[in-house]
Amino acid sequence: MKSQPNKGTQFVIKLPLTLSIIQALMVRVGAETFAIPLNLVERVVMVKEEEIIQTVSDEVYRFQEELIPLVRTDQLLAIEGDPSEKKFAIIVNNDQQFHGILADELIGQQEIVIKKIDPLLQKLNRYQGATIMGNGSIALILDIHAICQEKRMTAYELYSAADRWPKRTDQYRRWSRCD
Repeated sequence: MKSQPNKGTQFVIKLPLTLSIIQALMVRVGAETFAIPLNLVERVVMVKEEEIIQTVSDEVYRFQEELIPLVRTDQLLAIEGDPSEKKFAIIVNNDQQFHGILADELIGQQEIVIKKIDPLLQKLNRYQGATIMGNGSIALILDIHAICQEKRMTAYELYSAADRWPKRTDQYRRWSRCD
């Protein structure tokens, strides 16, 4: 509770995860349906394979004059994706950094109730919870923060490993000599 004279009082109520209702963008990856919390979605763009740029360690996409990392959701979750040349990149803003989450199809925006998931699925660090769709099927809610953090850590590990290699040729010679 916050209270300021002549301004008012603000109450913050934190609900348990089982009671949370959020707006989500429903997407399809392969034959599976997933939910992405809408509060993280900046924009959705259609991406062709030729617009994806391959770097040494990553795939990136040019968004607002900067290159942002892409997450191939089908590969990340070990799902057989749609072989189509066109994908949808859900541009998410995670900790002031953009990432593109690739999906095969957009289903639409929906208000969903978050249900807890099994502790085994929680350990995967890929899902926030699950929701029951109108037709009775279950859709997992992607943990965008964890997915983007993992993507960042993977890139960081590759870059820091590259930093350990010598930069000058005289260092190579010094290491290769047997004294």
